[in-house]
Amino acid sequence: MSALRQLGRVEKVDAGLVALCRVAADELDAACNDPSESRYVRGVLVARYHGVLTHLLARPDTPNDDNSLESLFAAVVDDATLR
Repeated sequence: MSALRQLGRVEKVDAGLVALCRVAADELDAACNDPSESRYVRGVLVARYHGVLTHLLARPDTPNDDNSLESLFAAVVDDATLR
């Protein structure tokens, strides 16, 4: 999220979509950590989370945004190496 914000692709108006992504991620995490949860339920949650995340990442918010996706991935890789 911080990388998306730095690129200007997520703004305050996107709070609802960001919250939906977080809830979907929490539900998926809970299902994956519950050994009694069925594979079907996990699969459905993966698909729904993927849909929400794709919607957030694929929005054409910025005109002529050729390099932003590359910058986003670079920021994510850099952030991961700092941990």
